[in-house]
Amino acid sequence: MAQLPGYNRYPGFAPVHVPKGYVMVMGDSRDNSNDSRFIGFIDENRITGQAVRVILSHDPQGLYLPRRSRWWLPLHL
Repeated sequence: MAQLPGYNRYPGFAPVHVPKGYVMVMGDSRDNSNDSRFIGFIDENRITGQAVRVILSHDPQGLYLPRRSRWWLPLHL
């Protein structure tokens, strides 16, 4: 949940059915992201790449300072 609850645009949502051939994308700031809850599902044919590493990670509990220990770690897909 965002640190400033008054700015939470999407605090929750009901279960959804994602149609075959589409994906649902979620932002990492889920309470305040313009993701599939805002723009809709994404056609799989429009996907052109895949994330493989963490480039930058901020710690919301530590005033959003960088968490250097998480930089450049591979994602487990």
